[in-house]
Amino acid sequence: MTTRYSPTAWSTLPRGWDNNADGWPEHRRDALHEIVLLDNKVESIFETACCTGHYIKRLREIGYPGTYLGIDITPEFVIEARKLHPNEVFEICDIRDLPLFWRSPRPLFDLTLVTGILQHLSPEDLPDALSEVALVTEKYLLLSYTQAEETKITFDGKFFQNYYSEEYMRGLVPEDFEVETYRNVGRFATVLLKRKK
Repeated sequence: MTTRYSPTAWSTLPRGWDNNADGWPEHRRDALHEIVLLDNKVESIFETACCTGHYIKRLREIGYPGTYLGIDITPEFVIEARKLHPNEVFEICDIRDLPLFWRSPRPLFDLTLVTGILQHLSPEDLPDALSEVALVTEKYLLLSYTQAEETKITFDGKFFQNYYSEEYMRGLVPEDFEVETYRNVGRFATVLLKRKK
């Protein structure tokens, strides 16, 4: 596991900042739309890089009644999320190293959201992170990431800001999953993966 991705990196940003602070851009609305289309097929949602809980707030507003767990590597985000949404469950956790009991005796979550983290992981960590979330997911993985015609990896000493090609990401789809939908939304791709039967 690389040591270049720091749990404290995001906490150095100004107070009140998180990666949803620019409102509710099109790619997040698109991801939410994908969840709505799943209708009653989803009773449990796991969100990685949940920040301060924007997704679950929107999901509750549109009537999602099921269970939810949000994780983030940054303690400040989790603390704030718990304050803002006291009826939801948020944990400090690393997407690259999820608890074993979440996958046994069967995957714990119907749907896993991976919509704010992939472009910030190192190339070394990306396959491991996708494998980890696949192991805890029973039905669907919903991915969103910054895209480009060619994969571009950048690191400024603190943060990764990567752009992935469709070909590169299709090559990382966990073996037990297949692409259900793949949509380009501005500079983002939104991909719904479904577990193979």
